[in-house]
Amino acid sequence: MKYEKLNDALARLEKSLREIDESDTESRDKLTHLIAETRQLIREPGDDRRRGLSEQVRSAVVHFETRHPIITDTLEEITRILVSLGI
Repeated sequence: MKYEKLNDALARLEKSLREIDESDTESRDKLTHLIAETRQLIREPGDDRRRGLSEQVRSAVVHFETRHPIITDTLEEITRILVSLGI
């Protein structure tokens, strides 16, 4: 159930990624990397990835906070899901 919610949130991030201006390569790269890392964690859980992923999500929240508030809301939801999964 929680992984289903995580997958739904990732799908929303992928949709948001398509809406980010092409010239904002930093945001696009950051979001693309975060989505890939999270999907990898779902497929192959591992302690090293778990610690790094939580930090990446927190960093992304700070990055997107002012420029992309909808993305920030989704990232905060992902943070809550990861916490509930013990990540």
